[in-house]
Amino acid sequence: MRRLLALLSFLLFATVAHAQCPNIYAGEFGTTGTGVGQFTSPQRITTDRSCNRYVVDTGNHRIQKYAAGGAWVASFGSLGSAFGQFNNPRGAAVDSLGNIYVVDTNNNRIQKFNSAFVWQWSTGTLGAGAGQLNGAQGIAVDPTGTY
Repeated sequence: MRRLLALLSFLLFATVAHAQCPNIYAGEFGTTGTGVGQFTSPQRITTDRSCNRYVVDTGNHRIQKYAAGGAWVASFGSLGSAFGQFNNPRGAAVDSLGNIYVVDTNNNRIQKFNSAFVWQWSTGTLGAGAGQLNGAQGIAVDPTGTY
């Protein structure tokens, strides 16, 4: 559990510095588990323009959102292959409009969300052809919204 807390602390610090959000939360948060504010194999964290943090909770197949001060806000996703579900999510990014892009590794796709599911990119078929992903791990969005 100590390693999990240290990882989240590092990820939070790195994200705060990258996103130019004020460092109003410093410390550790989260425990191992499946409940609210708990994580199983967290992989990445990203920040939106309001300094909210989105933690990719890979082992629980969800994204958890935290306010700038560190309070849990919401989560979305569950294990599966339907729209809004994930199987081993590995990365996330937020664009300037607040849309969230999630790399759904084992489903070989990227899904886009605002307050609801918007669309998915990729055929969902493993491969190297057009529109196919093979083990994607991360995503980034530039200031113009290009990913």
